[in-house]
Amino acid sequence: QSDVGDDRCRKSLEKEREDLLLALERNKNLAEEVKKLKNNSGHQRVDGNVEEMEGKIAELERRLDESQFEVEYWRDKNEMMINKIQFRNRKEVLERYGPGPHHVELAIHFPTTKTNEKITLRLYSLDTMPHTIHTFLTLIDRQHYNRGSFLSLRPHVLVAGPVDMHDVENNRQLEQKMKREGYFPDGALLFNEYSGEFPHVVRTVGFNEEMGGPVFYVNLVDNTVGHGPSDEHEGGDSVGGKEGDPCFGEVVEGFDVIEKIKGFATADGMFEGTVYIVGSHVLKTNE
Repeated sequence: QSDVGDDRCRKSLEKEREDLLLALERNKNLAEEVKKLKNNSGHQRVDGNVEEMEGKIAELERRLDESQFEVEYWRDKNEMMINKIQFRNRKEVLERYGPGPHHVELAIHFPTTKTNEKITLRLYSLDTMPHTIHTFLTLIDRQHYNRGSFLSLRPHVLVAGPVDMHDVENNRQLEQKMKREGYFPDGALLFNEYSGEFPHVVRTVGFNEEMGGPVFYVNLVDNTVGHGPSDEHEGGDSVGGKEGDPCFGEVVEGFDVIEKIKGFATADGMFEGTVYIVGSHVLKTNE
């Protein structure tokens, strides 16, 4: 069991992010107060309350400086913890699976046939997104997708994960397992690692930003814009806006299987019969 994926680590990151957001909100409010007072200072000068107005502005600017220091403090703490997790995750992947590129194989069972079919994924750079690669390899290696299924088909993506929309008991068991592992309901990722080096083009695989896995999707069209960061988040510093979904791999074999899966979807994007994931493993370099 990894020492970075436990509940304590998740709660610590969430607390630091919450403190950062609160500090940013206080900073924003103070900046608006300073701006408002400065805009009104001309009217106050006419009324003769110059010293009082300048005193208020000076006090607010002092508090604004303190608030900015607080923002930087929590931003640095958040970044330090993320860097530590990434370092440990990268180290664990190298020790267990080697430097990569890493390939994983999914065994797919269709309701109309007895023979399973295979989909092979090549995962992207461990150096660029160590936490995401570590998380997905762990999900694969520990068979967490087994008895999961393909959940929905949309014009732009095919969605799959450890969920069963048709078998209530199997779905209950999958949900309990994900909760025990700490993947439901808060997601598998502790933070997002979107990289512009790996855009959401056709055949690539990603985690939804808001949920952060273990449910994943295959891009059926070029979703570079729709699944990338929003304008508010461009530039790196902001915690506002959409960060962008981590795109961590691509289908290198078995896209014909993807097309076959699409054939089982109904007009509303759901599935008539369950297409199951019945096996998964990390391929060795000679496989």
